[in-house]
Order: sequence, then C-alpha cells, then structure tokens
Amino acid sequence: MWSMLLQIAAAAVVQLAATMTIPQLDETFEVRIEANLLTRNHSVDVIEYHDYKNDKGAIYYFGRMGRNHPSAMGSLIYNYATSEIYSIRDGKCKVEGMPSMQFGFNSGHDGHIKSIKDYWYFGNSQNMTFVDGNFTVRGIPSYRWTTDLHTNHSNYTLDFYFNKPSYTLAGGNESYPVRIHLYGQAHNHNHHHHHHGLTEGVHEVDHMYEIVFYRPGPIQDPTVFQTPKGLICPNRTNTKQLPPISDHFTLDVELIRPSDNSVSYWKEMYDFSAGLFALEINPWRKGNYGVFVKNNLAKSGNHPIKVIHDFNSGVQYVIDTKMGNCSMGRIPEKSWEAATANDHVYLRMKHASELFLGNSSHTYEGTRIIRGIPADVWITAYQKMYKNLTLNFTVENYYTQTNWTISVNSATEQDTILLGMWMKIEGEKTGNTSDEQFAMENTYNIYEFFDGHPSLDSLDVGMCYPSKQKLQFMITLKGNYDKLVFGKEAFVHKAIKKLMSDFAQVTPSRIDLIRFANTSDPAFTDIWFTVLGPPPNGSVVVKDEKVTRSLTEAHKNLTVNLNKKGVTLTVNYPGRKIQAIPIVHRSLIFHSTQKPVKPVAITPFPYPNNPPKHTNTLTIKRAKSYSAGDMAGLAFGMLILGIALTLGLVFLFYKRIMKPKEVPYEVQM
Repeated sequence: MWSMLLQIAAAAVVQLAATMTIPQLDETFEVRIEANLLTRNHSVDVIEYHDYKNDKGAIYYFGRMGRNHPSAMGSLIYNYATSEIYSIRDGKCKVEGMPSMQFGFNSGHDGHIKSIKDYWYFGNSQNMTFVDGNFTVRGIPSYRWTTDLHTNHSNYTLDFYFNKPSYTLAGGNESYPVRIHLYGQAHNHNHHHHHHGLTEGVHEVDHMYEIVFYRPGPIQDPTVFQTPKGLICPNRTNTKQLPPISDHFTLDVELIRPSDNSVSYWKEMYDFSAGLFALEINPWRKGNYGVFVKNNLAKSGNHPIKVIHDFNSGVQYVIDTKMGNCSMGRIPEKSWEAATANDHVYLRMKHASELFLGNSSHTYEGTRIIRGIPADVWITAYQKMYKNLTLNFTVENYYTQTNWTISVNSATEQDTILLGMWMKIEGEKTGNTSDEQFAMENTYNIYEFFDGHPSLDSLDVGMCYPSKQKLQFMITLKGNYDKLVFGKEAFVHKAIKKLMSDFAQVTPSRIDLIRFANTSDPAFTDIWFTVLGPPPNGSVVVKDEKVTRSLTEAHKNLTVNLNKKGVTLTVNYPGRKIQAIPIVHRSLIFHSTQKPVKPVAITPFPYPNNPPKHTNTLTIKRAKSYSAGDMAGLAFGMLILGIALTLGLVFLFYKRIMKPKEVPYEVQM
C-alpha cells in the first residue's frame, strides 16, 4: 500500500513539474533588492522601476560598482524607445547603448546592474524548469525554477524563487519573485580580467539577489524615469522637437532667486513684426531686486515704470506711467532683446527664439509637473566668456502638453505654451592671485502667456511727445462697427497702423493712439489715430527717412493717398479671413488745433565702434515731479534692470563676490 501511495505521489510531482510554469512579472512594478555579490565580498542595494507599457525603466543603487571603486549612489535610466541607458554617477551623465541580452549580469565587465526584468527575460527564454515547492526563502515558502547556460567557455545556473500563493506578501496574494540566484564559472575575458587581477581561465561567480519588496501597479512617482533636473547627458537622442515660439506675445514673469531669498515680478510685451519691445516693472516690490529698482530707477517716487524699445528708430522710451514723465534716448547696445546687425554698425531686434532658446541645441528630457501642470521639458547648456569671467549656463524650458488648454482671456485658448524656465549659472573668475567660483539657480514662472500681438495701447509712446509734435486724424470706414471692429479690435488696429504708416511714409510706431467709434449712421465706423513727430535729435540711430520725416510731410502724404478713389483697409481676421474694407472717399479729417510745425532738427548717426558707457538721454517733461537729471538716470538705470531682471543673471553674485566696475550686460540666453 505504501508503495502505491509513493507511486501516486511521485506521479503527482511529475505532473506538477510538467504543468508549473514560471509566473509572469507585472507590466509595471517597483522592486527593492539586496544584491549580495558573494564571490566579491560586497553588497549593493537596488531600487528598480519598470514600466513596460511606456517603455521605461530605472535603477537606483548604492554600493560598490567594481573592486577598486568606493561605495557611491548612482542610477541607470533606461530609454527603450531609443535603446539608450543614461548612466548617472557623481553628478555626471553618460549615454550608452542598450546592449542585447547577454549573460554578464550585475557589476560584470560592463559595470552595470542588470534589471530583474532582464533576468526574467533571459530565464524565460531558456525554458525554465520547475524544480519543486519545498524551498524556504527568508522563511517564505517558495517555488523554484532553474535553467543552465553554457556559453563562451562559461557555465552558469540561474534559479528563480517565487513565494507560494498560500503565503501572502505585502503586494497581494499572487506569486511574486523573492530571490534570484546566479552561480557558476565565468570565463576571464581578455578585455577585463587584468583589471580584476585575474589570469586566463575561469573564476567562480555566486550572486544572490534578495527581493525584499515587490509592488505591482502604476509607479507612484513618474519622475523616477527622468534624468535629474539640470543634468546634461551629452549625445542623448532628441525624441521631440522644441515647440516654435511666437514672434509676438505678452507675458508676466515671476523670478525666484533662492540665492538672496527674493521674488521679483515684471511684464514683457514683444512684437517682432512691429519692431517693438516693452518691459513693465513695479519698483516697490520687496527683495533685493526691488531695493535695486527703488534705489536706481525710482529716486523720486515708487511709480510703475515702462521701458519701450523701438527698433524702427533705435529709440528707448522710459515712462513713469503714473506721472506721465518720459525720458528718451538710444536703445542701449547691450540690451537683452538687441543684437548687433550684420553690418556691425546698427542694432537689430532678436527673434523670440534667440531670446528664450539661445543658439544652442535643446534635448527633450520627458515630463515634469510644473505648478501642478504636466509639462514637457527640454534642456540645453552653453558658455559665455567675458574677459577673465567664464559663465556656464544650464537651462530647462517647460511647455504645456497639447492635451492641456490655457485660457488667457474669454476669446483666446492656447496649448503648447511656455510655462517657465529654470536656469543654473556657474561662474569662475581668474585673477593674478587666485580664482573665484560661484553658482546660483533661478526659476522663472511665466503666467498669462498670450500668443498674439500686445494690447492696443501697451506699446504707445504718444505721452512722450508734446502736443506740438502730434497730429490727430480721423477716417471713416464703410461698414458696421459691431461687424468690423467689436471683439476684433487688435486685428483692425494692426491694419490701421500699417496702412497709415505706409500712406504717411513714417514708421509704424509713429502711428499712435488708435481708437474706434460708432457713428450716428450704423453703416459707418470712425477711426481716430495720431501721427507723432520724429524723435528728438540725439535719440535716433537708424538712418531711415520714415523715422526723420517731418509732420508736415507726413500730413501731406496722408492727404494725397487717402483722397484717392477706391482706397481700402485690408484686415486679416481670425481664421485666415481677409476682408478689404472701403474707406469713405475724402473722409480724412485733421482734428489738431495746432498747425503742422517744423520738426526738431535731427542728425541720425550709427553706433560708434566703441560707444560710451553712458548714452545721452533727452527729456521731454510732462510733469514737475522729476527733473531732467532724474529721468536721465532713470533711463540708464532701466537698462540695467531690463538686463538683470529679465535674464535674472549674476548681478548680485557678481557684485558681491567679483566687485566689478560694471554689470556684465552682455549675458543673455
């Protein structure tokens, strides 16, 4: 009878061995391993994340990665989409190709910790054999599967241990891996055995991987699959192109500077096609920048300040928006948004891509959460040299993803816009006696990014001109105000500015204060606009008759062109709808109480090869609060602010540590 029972039991074991297949690992899991490299007398602690569906994997380790290496923390980020491994250690990243599956696991000749998934894939491909279920791993009843490999003069055995479903682990009542055991004899490969002090032949291998934590399901922190913030991986494959940035926008900026515990705010308005840039700042803001603004720009009051750069004429306007004071001068040569033209004489306006993106290439890193919003991240790095000062920049750009919609106003919804930037600046100054180094980080949060032409009056400079340098006109359009203008003011505004500047033969910035009005007859719409005189002598840089043309000539040109028959205003409405709106024949009306006056004499001049440190400024007084000297200082101080604030560069560190004679304005993105 006992013999019969033994035969039945033996048959059951044979049948179990034939039917027991190794459990499948989850598509997504987190696992923690104590890797005991017994034949090397040391251990490595490992945390692994695997996301099969999204082709992502990551390993974080602490321990020795070779006989002659001290213990250290590092990580391996697996990008299966590009077959790359980003090996990160000691603050540096190395891009390596993802090799085909080889049997050189963990701290072998390639110095890599292999993934548990790698082991499982390999074992599964070798027809794992079920052994029995009478094993105990750390007190856990377990099943065991095994396979042998004979390759390249090496002989290994690979054992997998899974808990029995009757023993519930923290991850649930499934069967999960609890141990992987690799042992055998490995051939001493010529390309690495001398490094380990081995001779030709074989050496023993005995690696025991204790899986002490296994959690299936979604990864709780998706950033584990991303390279660390600000870390450049040279030669990394770029998998997504950086979105193009508009050549006209309005945005608000919040600059966070941990180096001096300060937060600053400002607004930017940029219109490349119009050749205009504006910056608004409130001097009373707290923090070192606020103090800097107050001490250098607002000596006579804490009023909002606007700086407008007109690249059509090369003129800078610095405006106290509360008191109406205005200082006019030349655009500083080293302004953030300015660059020397190809002729090396005049300035040109940088395109937005130069301002935010620089001339360096950008590499897509992945996704991060920025202010609670999933954002795509691109990274770049570049260097700037200034005599004995070297600055190294690392910049990350954050963009909204296409499945998010940003509503700026009731009529505008956008996607894929710039959410912000992060910048790290590392500087080194070389001197006769010693070298000095410093580093700082800035975060730029961008709000209210509006991809469109700035608001109708945000770039107006009419308040900088006295009444004798303004002529006001009105024309009448054939068409109903509600149909032509209401809700579409920006498009009509742009068309009026272009047509009137063409007719008057002046720069678009000299067409100012455009307004729209209903008439008593709903079939017509009135358009009011002002033509400004040429800027005062000394502030003009660009040699262009449109800049220097007198008001008398501009008035004459307008009259001749608008009194022609069949004149129309072409408006590009949303949705590529173009409409030619008739202008009522001879409807031009001159409304100024002043007669056209002889303009101020102007002698245009280019930038000299070596411009003076302080440019001259001319002041047109609109109120008695500020003196001409105050406003001249305001204009020059605003140059510093426009560079230091907008770029958030090294002003404070540079001043505090380097003690320079002047701020390095050249620094830009």
